[in-house]
Amino acid sequence: MSEYYSATSESKAIERLQETPKSNVPIPGMKISTRLLPLLMILAFAVSTAAQQEEMTFCDVVNASLGSVDFDRDGIENCKDNCMLDANPNQKDSDGDGIGDVCEWRERKWKEWNDSGRELRRQAREPVDLPKLIAKSSDVVLGRLTDDRWREPGKGLVIKVEIIRRFKDSTDRRYRRYERPMWIFVPDRGPLELMDELLLFLKNDKARKWKKPAEWPEPFRRGAAPRAMKYFRYVLADLRYGVLGVSPARIGQIEKILPEE
Repeated sequence: MSEYYSATSESKAIERLQETPKSNVPIPGMKISTRLLPLLMILAFAVSTAAQQEEMTFCDVVNASLGSVDFDRDGIENCKDNCMLDANPNQKDSDGDGIGDVCEWRERKWKEWNDSGRELRRQAREPVDLPKLIAKSSDVVLGRLTDDRWREPGKGLVIKVEIIRRFKDSTDRRYRRYERPMWIFVPDRGPLELMDELLLFLKNDKARKWKKPAEWPEPFRRGAAPRAMKYFRYVLADLRYGVLGVSPARIGQIEKILPEE
């Protein structure tokens, strides 16, 4: 079951973990990468208010956050698992750093992001073949990534996007005049720090089939996903470069490649 959370509460959740008294952390042999803490909390920090008021061990918080004592279902309890988010029943750890081989990619990804990725995006200088990326995208959008997001356990994040400008639109031309919502799915191995205004290069083979229903926007149905999500849920056209930084120069490049629709 998907769990909603506010992106702004992630840092508070991480602080809560880091502030847990050492006396409450009797977990011999367990090592959690500092880079895994944000990922762990993004998963689903939805512990009830009552539970938060109780004295909880680190394991209690981890299990409550993940909604299971064995999140990856590999037969190893979270607090004994050297890779809680990816199944590795053999617990292989070739370099002996306390982090299982199967999830070392998370460490590499964060290191690469810290070393260069964040700055490249800030300056909109990612080394991307823009014409090729646009050609394989059904939709190209300048959007603002909102705090309205939820995690699909073991898969990734779904994020609602406020559309600022559409450069390429896969919806049937007859229905483009209607304001349509947009959600993007970002797998766990996808881009990091998705917030504020970004350029999105997306794929969707269903938006063109959408037809405006009799009642639009559709009424809110408590506990049910919007019917529009069937049509307006997008994936990244490229796992590495599906999200790019914004600059006037890059906007100009896109405008040259994509004439006004």
